[in-house]
Amino acid sequence: MSDSDEEAIVKKLTVLLILALAGATAAFACEIRFSLIGEDGKERVVEPGETVVLQQGSVYRLVLQYYEDHRSCQVRPEDTLFFLDGSRWRVGRDTAPLILNAPIVWVSPASRTQRTEIEFVANLRGSTILEIVRECPKGGFKGAITFTVG
Repeated sequence: MSDSDEEAIVKKLTVLLILALAGATAAFACEIRFSLIGEDGKERVVEPGETVVLQQGSVYRLVLQYYEDHRSCQVRPEDTLFFLDGSRWRVGRDTAPLILNAPIVWVSPASRTQRTEIEFVANLRGSTILEIVRECPKGGFKGAITFTVG
């Protein structure tokens, strides 16, 4: 076997190892499903990274649900962080682009499933970023949704 054959085998094994590790890491990360319910009651699925258009003055409910897929989750649902344009999203802050109407409360509708409905008002015209973070040594979650109020 020549040196170039050995190098090719080493490269292939390295790529396979990297792919296997990336897949293993993804298996431990939290997966959160998002949906948005408007005043009309219609619900639509929202993906992290997506831009969602809202109507100024309208009330919306953002529904988050996740399944504790790695069983021994050390991060309580209440420790999930919500940032609006880089600052903590707080209840009743009427100068915020999205006004949070009530504290964020999580429920567990099934074993290892966590869910919350966040009610807010689209207050100010323009674009704002809502960032959701779950810090965890098993991968956690970090995602953002851009809301554009028109």
